[in-house]
Amino acid sequence: MDFRELLGNIKEKVTSLFDRLSNFIKEDKRRALIILLISLIILLIILLIFALVKPSSSKPDESVSPITFSQELLVPEGPQVKQDYNVSRQPEETWETEETENWFTVPSSKEVEELGKANDKLILDVIGAAP
Repeated sequence: MDFRELLGNIKEKVTSLFDRLSNFIKEDKRRALIILLISLIILLIILLIFALVKPSSSKPDESVSPITFSQELLVPEGPQVKQDYNVSRQPEETWETEETENWFTVPSSKEVEELGKANDKLILDVIGAAP
């Protein structure tokens, strides 16, 4: 079915409807007039309702009152930063020997055993709760 056939079908249906409507009006003028008047009255009532009923435009009051302070605002003092403290640093690929001695300590065998026991306890707590 191409576009021309579709337009032809639509044209036939519209002309058929128009012919039936004109025949109805010619044969029964009184009933057609009553239907036309009722539809006009309904349309006028709907238009009057839309004209008389205004949408409620109760917008909240958007005016903002200015803030008045009873006292002057004070900026709190920040934490004291030590003189040698760096907030950020550039990470190095490798540490120098001095830095390694300063920041890295070799744990003793007792500390390693205590760490192992603490880890075992945590694992048992997790596994013990499992079904």
